[in-house]
Amino acid sequence: MSTITVKELAAPTGYDLKIAAGKTLDLKSQGTVTMPTGSVIQVVSELNNTALVWTDGSQQTAVTKSITVQEGNKVLMNFVGALSNESVGTGAWSDMAFLYLYQDNSSIRELEHDAYKYVNGSNHRVYNVTGSHLTGALSAGTYAFSLQVDPFEANSFSVNRNASHPSSMILMEVVA
Repeated sequence: MSTITVKELAAPTGYDLKIAAGKTLDLKSQGTVTMPTGSVIQVVSELNNTALVWTDGSQQTAVTKSITVQEGNKVLMNFVGALSNESVGTGAWSDMAFLYLYQDNSSIRELEHDAYKYVNGSNHRVYNVTGSHLTGALSAGTYAFSLQVDPFEANSFSVNRNASHPSSMILMEVVA
């Protein structure tokens, strides 16, 4: 293999600099690289299979993950919350769960899930609540993202049931 050292690679105005098919241009050690808008710079993910069951109806974290981003970039978050109805009471809203997306300690999106059509008082169903969220341009730094679940009625939902139905999150840093 041969190595060529150049001060700068540039294409004339109106032309693109192309790398031949099947060949690689290694830019890792070459200093600053500017990627086109929409390029994914990094991907991090988290899988949580710790079962959560609560009796007080408080908000609990289904999955959380942090990512460090460069100045001005955005984060695309894709998530799956694995919820299970443990029981559905006769009270109003007993079949409802509220899901919140957090960036650091601030709620950035709220979702509602209605399980009325999926269960009755004597059985449960496991289902995945999925979604995505794209942030605005961020300052350089580390950001924690989380998906939290808040059942309207205590004892009505569990998350990551029996540790066999995990919740997950994928965070992608995207060039703005």
